Amino acid sequence: SIQKRVDVSAKRGFTCGVIAANAKEGCATWIQLLAQAANQCGSRVLAITVRPTANGNGNHAPESAAKPGAHSQAIVPLGGNSNLLASPTQITQRLDGPNGQGVLHLMLPEWAWTGEGREQWQSALQHWSQIDNLVILVGLPPASLQNAVLLAQHIPNLVWLTGNGKARAAETRQHVETLREAGCNLVGAVLNQEKESPLKNLL
Repeated sequence: SIQKRVDVSAKRGFTCGVIAANAKEGCATWIQLLAQAANQCGSRVLAITVRPTANGNGNHAPESAAKPGAHSQAIVPLGGNSNLLASPTQITQRLDGPNGQGVLHLMLPEWAWTGEGREQWQSALQHWSQIDNLVILVGLPPASLQNAVLLAQHIPNLVWLTGNGKARAAETRQHVETLREAGCNLVGAVLNQEKESPLKNLL
């Protein structure tokens, strides 16, 4: 469904971010599920989870990162002196070529999102997007954090996710409008943890 809404060639993958109004609405889980689905369809996958910390940008507790599934090969934490955003070729070497990994997970802490960090983020995404048949999935921080909008501006496609009964309608409209004003391309929306309809078994 996402592929139908993004402009990609047969050999070229695509980049898509998943964002919600608040933490713990299921973004990390959806990134894992989409990564597994893309890999099963024959694509290599770079799954990136951005984990916000409780600081001046908000008091949101970080959403638990999804554990790698059966098709995942590695998780690479980026922190301390290991800033792979500044050297994206290290990730390319692990994905490209006949022996490249099927699914590679990166966990990015919020410390990277300074002005310089955002430039590195944009450059790294552009570099990785040149790899043939690579799907890049990004689990963004909650839209209620300012950094999330700054990061989302560099992602060509976004899916809005909301946990059932979580975000209010007015809050959702505000965040979606902010993303649109920022030039973000919203290609779809997901209602997570939807309750089963009592009429389901009658259809």
